[in-house]
Amino acid sequence: MTHLLEFNYDRQNRTEHRISCQIINKLPIMQDTKFKIYFYFCAVAFFLMLTIILYYSFGYKYNMENGTTIQTGIIVIKTSPKDVIIYRNDKRIKNGRSITNFFSNVIKIENLDKGKYNIKVQKDGYHNWEKNIIVKAGLATSFDNVILLKENYTKKILLDESRSKFILDLFWVNDQQDKIIYSKGTSLNLFDTKNSTEVVISDFANSTQTDINIKNVIWSTDGTKFISKIIIANKSTWYLVDLENKNELNSLNNIFGESKEKRNESNISFDKFLYYTNENNLYKFDYKTLSFDKILDNVSSFLVQNDHIYYFFKSDNRLYSASINDLSIIKTISTMPDDFNDLLDAKITRTNERTFTILSSSGNLYFINENNEVIYLNSFVEKSEFSDDDKKIVYNNKHEIWVYNIDQSNTQTSEKEFVNNLITRFSGTIKNVYLYQDNKHLLYQEGNTIKFLELDNRDSRNVFELMNLDGDNIFYAKDSNSLFYTNKNKLVKINLSEE
Repeated sequence: MTHLLEFNYDRQNRTEHRISCQIINKLPIMQDTKFKIYFYFCAVAFFLMLTIILYYSFGYKYNMENGTTIQTGIIVIKTSPKDVIIYRNDKRIKNGRSITNFFSNVIKIENLDKGKYNIKVQKDGYHNWEKNIIVKAGLATSFDNVILLKENYTKKILLDESRSKFILDLFWVNDQQDKIIYSKGTSLNLFDTKNSTEVVISDFANSTQTDINIKNVIWSTDGTKFISKIIIANKSTWYLVDLENKNELNSLNNIFGESKEKRNESNISFDKFLYYTNENNLYKFDYKTLSFDKILDNVSSFLVQNDHIYYFFKSDNRLYSASINDLSIIKTISTMPDDFNDLLDAKITRTNERTFTILSSSGNLYFINENNEVIYLNSFVEKSEFSDDDKKIVYNNKHEIWVYNIDQSNTQTSEKEFVNNLITRFSGTIKNVYLYQDNKHLLYQEGNTIKFLELDNRDSRNVFELMNLDGDNIFYAKDSNSLFYTNKNKLVKINLSEE
């Protein structure tokens, strides 16, 4: 092109102009052809890359040995704590965190042929987690709550009476987990966990020369008041203690009676007012004015929640509800089966999903679903608890722990909905059963051993032994993920979230 321009430049302005125009006119045609070739090449490359990406994203891979295409699976593990070591069939794998979740605790093991894999999750100083996991083609097998607990925790001693004459045994923690009630010789004491201070609520030294005995403590829902039955010189007295009013102490024997037993399960509710039953009648006690009124007759059991009352009448197996502010409008929720003893009291529990459990004092446990249908669950039950998400009921007798699954959506476990599932059985005594913070593990005491157990039933359940105790007075605080217990005359706290 350069030679043409030089040759036509020699005094032939007209020819030069014509030839130059011809060259200029040919340039767009040449550029357009190159652009089309480049465009089609990029389009083919794009769709080829897209096909390859989709090929692998759907879990396919090419088997070089037999020349076939197979679909793979994936294992997704979410761990606590984060920095763990994972073994697949005893071979350590590389960190499977992607760029998007590099700083998270989610690990992916990808491109796995269908079949069974032994997966171990380990970290120094922690209990190991292990399962034989079945991988299916084209599917992700997820374990979103793999929790490793430490083999040894820092024990924070809140109270130490190991060198004193006082016996530190029973204690009661409020729902807020910031106050603990216990006795110390002749005094009724409170320990504030926030500032680690001990307060003497009342010293009964002038009334007795022997140690007092606390039989029961029932906290108000806001944790600022409690009622307690205290035995002093073989005489029982019920007291109301107001922590917001200079720990004021008021006797309640005039309304409860000396020998009357009270439980915050079936015959007492302590919220804005104190509701209780006495001689089959339901009373409302105003602790500000120390006055009480009878509001219902012939009541065997009740629950006050969200300004509504749910209750049974004596010799009537129907569960009723009414507004606590207008008891004249009564609604029948369900009719209990014939084996329900309406003469005995029962613990009524209600969830936000409008479902109930009814635990009779004889140990029969019933579930009332959202359609108000009554389902018998089991007998000889000592304690039952709804999970925080209201999707399962955990209950136990002296030798077994069971789970009744209400909702199994968004889970890959093989347990079915509306079916009782036996979790563990022990020839000795099982007690102090608590749902863990994530609602997918349990803390419980088996004999003298505190254990941690996962509810996921795929393969065998992982069980960790946390510690051995001399006694059985423990309390698990879910909000702070802490365990309180007494051991060798010490009140101890351990934080299970400690790393």
